[in-house]
Amino acid sequence: MANVASMIEHLGKKMGITLSLDRGVCAIFDRDRELVVIEIAPSSDLVILHRVMAMQHEGNRSYEHLLKLNFDITALAGCWLALDSSSQARLCAQLPMLLLDEVYFSQWVEGFVNLCSQVETLLGAAPHIPRTA
Repeated sequence: MANVASMIEHLGKKMGITLSLDRGVCAIFDRDRELVVIEIAPSSDLVILHRVMAMQHEGNRSYEHLLKLNFDITALAGCWLALDSSSQARLCAQLPMLLLDEVYFSQWVEGFVNLCSQVETLLGAAPHIPRTA
């Protein structure tokens, strides 16, 4: 098991950028687009990934679609959809730190980012969603 700082540093080197944790959070953006947020709670042994999902909003039908997708294990590859405090849909994943080393962590994050694009297609996403602070 690698420590969190070395996993984040390894991912940054692989991406060609400098990454660090700020109070247990590392957010990665591509221009003004959120790619992934990595969170490690101080009192937890879990690493959590999440990202805002671009989607067409159709009121309650949108929420029904999210819930139905949560049941499609193949489509979400073990991840799940949730609403954040701003009622934005987020794709989420978590793994125990115990299972991660630098290489596996980087591959997991890259795979998650790729999955996000696929899930946005399932959600009927618009091609762009602005960065929120």
